[in-house]
Amino acid sequence: MAQLHHSNNKVKNPSVDLTPMVDLGFLLISFFVFTTTIFQPVSLGIIMPDEQPTTMPSLLAEQDAIHLILINTDTIYMYTGQNYAGGFCTNYAPDGLRKQLSLYKTQHCNKPGSLEKKCILIKPSANANLGNIVDVLDEIKIAGIKKYVLMESNATELNVASSLAAIVP
Repeated sequence: MAQLHHSNNKVKNPSVDLTPMVDLGFLLISFFVFTTTIFQPVSLGIIMPDEQPTTMPSLLAEQDAIHLILINTDTIYMYTGQNYAGGFCTNYAPDGLRKQLSLYKTQHCNKPGSLEKKCILIKPSANANLGNIVDVLDEIKIAGIKKYVLMESNATELNVASSLAAIVP
């Protein structure tokens, strides 16, 4: 019988160690999990009133109310109290509404605690857009006035403000 020669040189199959790749995968997964939970988007919070009817509405003194009527995309009519005709027109630029609010703060809020009593009544007309409302809210936040109300304007003050805004160039 013939003898079979077996060689001692066995061919080994190459093996790849996947441990570092698995470690890298877990590191990437943990990185993305931590970064998505740490960074939450920040937005301007608006406090909405309750839907339940109230028996006693909150009262505001005339001298503490600042009325802003957003007439159109360029013009804001600003007055205090109930004196519709005693107001003036301004715009959305930093030297417009921001300057007027800072002047109002320096002239009328010099006593401690008087700024907390002030409230801005924002009254957009049909010609104002959402961008105008956001601009006004930004300026109020920059001015540091904490209380504001978004409400509808009545026909009388809207007519007075529109007629006075048409006179001012």
